[in-house]
Amino acid sequence: MGGYIYHAGIFAAFATLASATLRLAVPRGLAAGLRIASGCGLAAGLGLLIKRRATPLLRAMSRPEDYALNLLIDAFLAAAAATASADGGPAVALRIVGIAILIDLPLGKLRHCVFFFRSRARFGRLFGRRSVLPPGPAAG
Repeated sequence: MGGYIYHAGIFAAFATLASATLRLAVPRGLAAGLRIASGCGLAAGLGLLIKRRATPLLRAMSRPEDYALNLLIDAFLAAAAATASADGGPAVALRIVGIAILIDLPLGKLRHCVFFFRSRARFGRLFGRRSVLPPGPAAG
């Protein structure tokens, strides 16, 4: 569940970045929703970071890049939450962290977000409709 909240917060943070960069007027209700989603995403991200460090199996398969990327995304979420709640003052920090994320996007593990939707659609198109996958636990 934490991963879903984390990713929803990241989407909200990117929406905040887009609105801050394009200088769009965001209604108060939407800004509050973006702030809450970014804050919940930050809490989930920090929880996942702690879980990664505390669980022996996760710790064994984690590399320094995993920790650095988690902290970078957490900083992005914190800056988004601050930007969504203020009148654009902290938007500079959000843009700086956003630039760092966009630089890492094609180079690091974050590139999964670029290919995720395309790969899931392709997987479903190639295998899901051909009945080559075993039935799931709900079938039967």
